Amino acid sequence: MFEILIVALPKNEIKVPTPLVIKKDPEFLRARMKAAIADVQKLSPVRATCIYAFSFKNLTNLWKQSRQHLQDADTHLATELFSLAFDA
Repeated sequence: MFEILIVALPKNEIKVPTPLVIKKDPEFLRARMKAAIADVQKLSPVRATCIYAFSFKNLTNLWKQSRQHLQDADTHLATELFSLAFDA
C-alpha cells in the first residue's frame, strides 16, 4: 500500500567555542550601557499610564462626591427656605 519513508537530516556538528572572557572594547561597553538605559526607559510609559489612570479615577470619585455634596446642600437650603416662608 503506502510506504512511510523517514529521512533523518544530518546534525550540524560544528560547535563554536564560547569565550570565557568577553572583550572589553569601548564600542561593546557603550552598546551595553545603551541597552541598560533602554530597559529602564521601557517602564516609563507603563508607569505614566498607571499614574494617569489612578489620578483620573481619584478625580472622578472626588467630582462625584463634591456633586453629591452640592446636591445635598441645595436640598437642605430649599427645605430651610420653604419652612421659613410658610412658618411665618
